[in-house]
Amino acid sequence: MKATAQNTIFVTVATDRRPNALIVMATARKNDVFVHFLRTEAAPPDYWGMKVQPLYQHLKQQQEMGKQYFVFFDAYDVFFLKHRDEILKRFNDVYDGRVIFNADYARSLYPYTNRTELFAHDELKATWLIDHFQNGDSETCRLLNAGLFAGRVEHGIELIETTMLVQSDFRDHKLRSPMEQRLYEDISAEKLRIDDQMAFWMTMLHYPHLFHVDARKELFTVAATGYMLNDDLESYRQITRSRPLKDGTCIGNAVMIHSAGGFRNMGFAYRHRLYEPMSWKGE
Repeated sequence: MKATAQNTIFVTVATDRRPNALIVMATARKNDVFVHFLRTEAAPPDYWGMKVQPLYQHLKQQQEMGKQYFVFFDAYDVFFLKHRDEILKRFNDVYDGRVIFNADYARSLYPYTNRTELFAHDELKATWLIDHFQNGDSETCRLLNAGLFAGRVEHGIELIETTMLVQSDFRDHKLRSPMEQRLYEDISAEKLRIDDQMAFWMTMLHYPHLFHVDARKELFTVAATGYMLNDDLESYRQITRSRPLKDGTCIGNAVMIHSAGGFRNMGFAYRHRLYEPMSWKGE
């Protein structure tokens, strides 16, 4: 069975109060993407509680309603570049049965660069884990970013449940390998509980068969940079194909873009006419 407009949901969670969500939703509307927009009571820095727990409950509900596939995206910094049908076709072309995540930058230090006093002691101690994932590869990226992922609904549920077990074991110091012991010394157990990206990274250490990181940027990518405001988007796509993916400017064949921060969203959407204009008709 393949993903179709009838059996697939596009879902996000309101994790911020900035107006960027309106921009993202406008790019969805332009491409006939109907979005399940979830609400949450959790607050930063508990991104696991804000994003993954509401998604988990929603996936279980949608599974009971017969939905087969899902596409999850961050509400404030993801753009739809193509029509829903083309996105689903691309998904069917690249999907290999594992939950597919957008790839982060090849040398991304997230989530080790901490911005709150709660995790100030972590600093950059665990960059060795990035080296483990990359394994010498500096041209592509094997690091997932939790801002965009998709797959079969049942597999999404399984992955989240597996990650919750990993979180629980880590919190209780039930470590599975010397590598995990080293990581336990580098970060706080609390951080693993509330940071969705860190939790997925940890799970990928032990269950790599559940993950597909879209390093080739065939479906979606983290790649919005200031340079992308200069040229026609499709021309830019062609011009940058020869650039190393690590520089974050090549968007490959991606049909969805995660701008990873949101501050470029307005200019990016307007520059490339990615949104559906809204008008008010007065009397």
